[in-house]
Amino acid sequence: MIDKVPVLFIIFNRLNVVERVFAQIKNYKPKQLFIACDGGRMERVGEYVQCKQVQDYVLSQVDWECEVKTNFLNENLGPAKAVSKFLFWFFDNVEYGIILEHDCLAHRDFFDYCAELLIKYKDDDRIATISGYNVLGKEDIKESYYFTYTQQLWGWAAWKRTLEGYDIYMKDYSLKEFRKNIKPILHAKNERLVFIDKFLSMKKQRYNTWDMQLLYYSWRKRRFNIEPNCNLVSNIGFDEQGENCKDPNHFLANNNTYSILPLQHPQDEIRWNKISDEKIYMKYWYKSKVQLMWRFVMRNFIMKRKF
Repeated sequence: MIDKVPVLFIIFNRLNVVERVFAQIKNYKPKQLFIACDGGRMERVGEYVQCKQVQDYVLSQVDWECEVKTNFLNENLGPAKAVSKFLFWFFDNVEYGIILEHDCLAHRDFFDYCAELLIKYKDDDRIATISGYNVLGKEDIKESYYFTYTQQLWGWAAWKRTLEGYDIYMKDYSLKEFRKNIKPILHAKNERLVFIDKFLSMKKQRYNTWDMQLLYYSWRKRRFNIEPNCNLVSNIGFDEQGENCKDPNHFLANNNTYSILPLQHPQDEIRWNKISDEKIYMKYWYKSKVQLMWRFVMRNFIMKRKF
């Protein structure tokens, strides 16, 4: 029997998706549950009330023996600041755990998959994160998981060590150092340009997210991500209410999930699966030279957004 591990559930304003996602957390019944919510935006009429409804719903559904901690913000910080704040709060209280956002619907196997690997690799500093989402769907690999330099963080798990030194502003990380660090990982010039573009955007605080910074920090530390051989988490938040994901027909929306238990562990030493990383890049990250040039113009001359 695998021990239950703590869960951080990051919620916001959409009760319809939270009901489905929390049903799986409730089925897992963690002994420690951390619930976090950014504040409603002033310019969105009624959003504060919507957030409060979601908060009240989740708390009302905890009907098992469980230590519950909450971090509900009154002010809206946005994804970058709020989620990073919640992550530090979570790992100030636990040594390791599972993180789910409000629109990430996990397969029932996801929780035990994460728990088993959190214990197995808890003392191995070469591993940064454990992904539940796999953009490739289902792969023909006999082992249940493998090691990549890609992080897919729609449903994931990590340790306290993962965030030690993590900074959403990457203040002490120079472009020169970044270029040097990505050369052994990203061999194609186009591929490097995609991530350099994002690096510069985040340094200029024009990229309101938290996850790319964690990916870059993991690269800096030369840490791997654990990737399941099949998808365990489906993003159900692609609709008109979504902040960035609005198209319900997008190829990343509502992906199928699969069973992965019992886990079959790799027999070899921890080894980078370059083939899967290349597949993920081509499916998820690839940009042509024209697209890269347009992104550069957009980010540096047209877009003026800031955190």
